[in-house]
Amino acid sequence: MADVLNKISTLTELDDVQIEKALLNRLLPRLRAYQDGQKSILKKNTGTQIEWTRFEALADSTTEATEGVTPEAEALDPTPITATVKQYVRGIKLTDRLLARGKHKCRAEAVRLLSEAGAKTIDSLVVAEMLKATKVYFGNNKAAATIAAADTVKESDIEKMFVYLADNNVPRFEDDTYHALVTPKMASDIRKLSSFVDKAKYQDPKGETLVKGEIGTVLGIKFIESTNIPTAKHGASGSLVDCEQLIAYGPDAYGVVDVEDEGSRGKPKMIHKGLGSAGTDDYADQRASEATKFEFAAKILDEKRICVLKAPASITL
Repeated sequence: MADVLNKISTLTELDDVQIEKALLNRLLPRLRAYQDGQKSILKKNTGTQIEWTRFEALADSTTEATEGVTPEAEALDPTPITATVKQYVRGIKLTDRLLARGKHKCRAEAVRLLSEAGAKTIDSLVVAEMLKATKVYFGNNKAAATIAAADTVKESDIEKMFVYLADNNVPRFEDDTYHALVTPKMASDIRKLSSFVDKAKYQDPKGETLVKGEIGTVLGIKFIESTNIPTAKHGASGSLVDCEQLIAYGPDAYGVVDVEDEGSRGKPKMIHKGLGSAGTDDYADQRASEATKFEFAAKILDEKRICVLKAPASITL
């Protein structure tokens, strides 16, 4: 890769190590939704579909065993779940004059911008899938058609989401909480709840046990702030209000799929093309490029492990 980079500009602008750092700095802090997904890798030469199998819990049984009699064996109840990975590509063209005469480190900035865009795309794909959850609540115990601007998130809404997950026997994460993605606007209302516990009150001195984006907890749910959750409009006809969307979930509620050799761990693959790399199509060595490419998919694996709350925010910008 170094030879290709040398063709574009000197390695002092951005070498392989710096590219990796740029990817990490731009990608990881933004992958809020990706980080809790069940990770799967689609191997090379195995097609474009991946399959999970969800096994339903065994029914309760209080039947007493009869001495000397082997009870009838029970059958597993598997549910196959499939997803198809799709390819996503972004690229930036760089001219020889821009690279040689530009006042800024254009190639370095191109890598950073593409990394950031790739992160947002991955996160958006995961969030869009999570928002397909069938269990949806509305703020202040309202319905979609009756919610109004004053129906901001209440503790009873958070409690209802916690009980929904607990009642479905959804296990908690290792930190003994369920997790929830929350927008900054709704997070502002969450912080005002009397049972909100700020992360500063329980984190370790170095913050190493915190989830990226974690702000605190309410009633057994840990909140992770995300700027990448869209708003939704609900309310009476002619009086629609903007509702923030909060997604609460337990472990293995959804899966994320990376493709071997096409970007992994939520990180797009970087592709560098030097001046003249297009051969006779660039016979004057005038064009170079930076690009990201990855194949990805996300899928809800268990509807009982995920739910959504929609509520207006008290703060407007």
